[in-house]
Amino acid sequence: MSSTPYKQELPPPGGFGRVHYERVPHKSMISGKTIALAMGISYTIGFLAVKQAAKDRIRDQRETKSAQNALQPFLLAERDRTLLKQMRKNRDYEAELMK
Repeated sequence: MSSTPYKQELPPPGGFGRVHYERVPHKSMISGKTIALAMGISYTIGFLAVKQAAKDRIRDQRETKSAQNALQPFLLAERDRTLLKQMRKNRDYEAELMK
């Protein structure tokens, strides 16, 4: 049938190699010190950014309050002027009504 003779498969001379079944831990790409340093740097940058944002917010609030204080006399004068105009209209209306 076949021209090649039958050959039994046997283990290699000296036997098979050792079977590795122990856990092989992976090699870490980044050390713990590097991670801690990166976290420290990022926390510091975040803290400084929050601190700067708070300063900016306070500066903006101070500027807004200053503008309100500067405009307050003009707004009061405008309100008083409108009140006087309305009182004059009321007086003229009452004078016309009482004729």
